Amino acid sequence: MSHSNELSAARLADRAAIHDAMLRWIRAVDRREWSLVKEAFHPDAHDNHGIYQGDLKGLVAWLSERHETIPHSSHVVSNMLIEFAGDDVAVVETYCVAYQRYGSGGANTRRDITGGADTGDAQFDMMINGRYVDRFERREGVWKIAHRTVIFDNSMMFPVPAGGPKLNPDWPIGTRDRSDPIWKLRAAAGLS
Repeated sequence: MSHSNELSAARLADRAAIHDAMLRWIRAVDRREWSLVKEAFHPDAHDNHGIYQGDLKGLVAWLSERHETIPHSSHVVSNMLIEFAGDDVAVVETYCVAYQRYGSGGANTRRDITGGADTGDAQFDMMINGRYVDRFERREGVWKIAHRTVIFDNSMMFPVPAGGPKLNPDWPIGTRDRSDPIWKLRAAAGLS
């Protein structure tokens, strides 16, 4: 029996839970909320990001170090194909574009993400097209990632010109910490 095309209320709820887990991952990385990364993964999960391959604890440590010199990060997910391989297992392919600004410093991160390109210490923006290929499992009623492979399809690098356009400081501007406006809104709604 194929579980992939079933559209029962229970399966639609499963799809929504898997989608929400992916969005929790995105928020956690882009807001540098490393403790929240764990909400998207099972404790014994394995991650293959190419540069990093290993367990969840190592993933969080690697992400934390890697993102120290990335002042802006935005992952945009789009197409998500969820195929159920049983009642509690799904194979999920999610397309993603990551936009990241690399600040000064972080020589190892710069070398790793550019494939060894000499970037000096100048700021640059990176756009990476890829896919998250995940094995989701439902354990104790909760869908989370058990195994992830990140597939890189393309990348582009753009220098940030000195004196280039800047965001108006009077606008709400995103930050990668708890001063980001989303956290104030969540607290006001009783979600913190």
